[in-house]
Amino acid sequence: IWFATNNGISVYFPKQDRWESYLSSYDIDKDINNHMFLTINEVRPGIVWAGGYSSGLYEINKSTKRHKLLLSNEKEQISEPDKCIRAILKGTNQSIWVGGYYNLRQIDPEKMQIRYFNNISAITSLEEMNESNLWIGTSKGLFLLDKTNGNSRHINLPTSNPSVNVLYQ
Repeated sequence: IWFATNNGISVYFPKQDRWESYLSSYDIDKDINNHMFLTINEVRPGIVWAGGYSSGLYEINKSTKRHKLLLSNEKEQISEPDKCIRAILKGTNQSIWVGGYYNLRQIDPEKMQIRYFNNISAITSLEEMNESNLWIGTSKGLFLLDKTNGNSRHINLPTSNPSVNVLYQ
């Protein structure tokens, strides 16, 4: 069982009653900027991506137990770097979707090519509707993205508070 925590990523093995941790303040790797993680996802068998508040996007290899920084404000060198990654989703076409405070990214994990969608921000949750569309929950409401052309539309919710914390289809 994998946990994103305020002090790194924790893994619990119930059969052995054993814990492992990655990217925590106890880690000997002092290059880690922040240890607050909000989201994790196994993007390929044995490969876990983790993101959080000012932490960047990390990859953890389950078999080697090694981790590496994939994306950070410094590595991306974009005008509005994302300070907070709140959602990671493995799509049906093997793309990985990463939602943050400033934008949405579609990442090809093999080539590390990134497509940015800057028209949606404050992302809290991602869920595929189908092969062509992506639900996007934000603190500003619910959106539906056409993955092919990048167009999105706002979905009116019957509530006074438009914030969407979690999506499940």
